[in-house]
Amino acid sequence: MAITTKKYCTDWMIIKMIIKTTEKNFCSSTGLYRFYGAREDVRKLLANMVHQHKEKNPDGYCRGTECAEEVDLYKGDALQSYAEYDSCKVTFTALEYASICHILDDGTIR
Repeated sequence: MAITTKKYCTDWMIIKMIIKTTEKNFCSSTGLYRFYGAREDVRKLLANMVHQHKEKNPDGYCRGTECAEEVDLYKGDALQSYAEYDSCKVTFTALEYASICHILDDGTIR
């Protein structure tokens, strides 16, 4: 008898970070999103986010994550994709919501 399993789905937090560097300036911007799905779905999503960003901003694109198989494991439990441009780098990082630490009123992290 074969055992079949459903895809394990969970809540994910997706962080978009754009870091721009020029000879005189450094600036960054962030975006925060929520996604519900399995790890494989998140890998596809992160690759797609790079693709969409590249389509909207084709000028200066150098390299980046091209497909779900290229989405890297980042710091042990996060998944990350990226797009590099002449003057900035865009990263998309996914963390399982349950793995995010709590900050208490006194500032300690648990």
